[in-house]
Amino acid sequence: MRINEETMSVPAQFNSERNAPWNVLGTETVGKLNAADAIQAAGLDWNVELAPLRASYNGEFLNVPRKHAVVRDSDSKVLGVVGDRYEVLQNAEMFSFLDGIVDANDAHYEVAGHAKGGSVVWMMLKPNANEIEINGDPCEAYLLAATSHDGTSSVIVKPIIERLWCANALGWALKGTANTFRARHTASLGGKIDEARTALDLTLTYQKEFEAYAKALADIELTLSQERELIGKLVLPGKTESQEKRRETQRSEILDAVHGPTIQAENRFNAWGFVQGVNDYELWSQGRDKGRSEKQLMHALRPSHGLTERARQMIGA
Repeated sequence: MRINEETMSVPAQFNSERNAPWNVLGTETVGKLNAADAIQAAGLDWNVELAPLRASYNGEFLNVPRKHAVVRDSDSKVLGVVGDRYEVLQNAEMFSFLDGIVDANDAHYEVAGHAKGGSVVWMMLKPNANEIEINGDPCEAYLLAATSHDGTSSVIVKPIIERLWCANALGWALKGTANTFRARHTASLGGKIDEARTALDLTLTYQKEFEAYAKALADIELTLSQERELIGKLVLPGKTESQEKRRETQRSEILDAVHGPTIQAENRFNAWGFVQGVNDYELWSQGRDKGRSEKQLMHALRPSHGLTERARQMIGA
């Protein structure tokens, strides 16, 4: 699609062909009253064990010092290799502390699943007060809890904002506002009410700050010329003619996304719409490969996406 620069009249509409990554990768757990039931519904009711790691050399198996394989007991699959200091945390232990939030009727279990072949497990809660709207742009807040069984991540709990028009997950780091709660990989985490309350308070605070930040972006007006200038800084000139040709195509595609069908008319020509267009391009421009949903989920666990973050920094709000 190429935008009509005279009218910018492309109507905004929900893209029903898209699905948030957790809806693609996970299993619905709505109605489950505790983490144990949600885990069973999502097929996460398995345990992991540490097994000695050995290497084959000249027909012999040699012990690898200070290394262990993390093995899933349901199918003996190796999920990762860890060191001596790694402490096993079972799925049931990991997620049980979230029951404190659900028991207080502050949120409910929404969806759960795994990624990277089971080495990353995650669960999504939906706070009861979770709606945000930016100039008619509806968003919903979630609480994403995840950990790894390969030693690459501690227990992470963070708020995620889903923009409904495009099924994009936003987990931006905002100045002065914590957006990630981390806990050590230890079984003592299970059942701690204070940990659950900390995670929920973080989510509610972040949701409020995110809404204020997003509305501040929406108040910043941009002209088409300014948008082109920003995009030119995002995608610098190529060093060769062929490289510049590709980058010019990229700039045009970003401008298309900034004024595309997932950006409401009210948010065209403001910084919120611009950043959302860049984010839309970053998440969806490269086609729909098989691993896209998993990549997007893993992106959601990080502070932000590269291109989108640069766009936010350039605007400076």
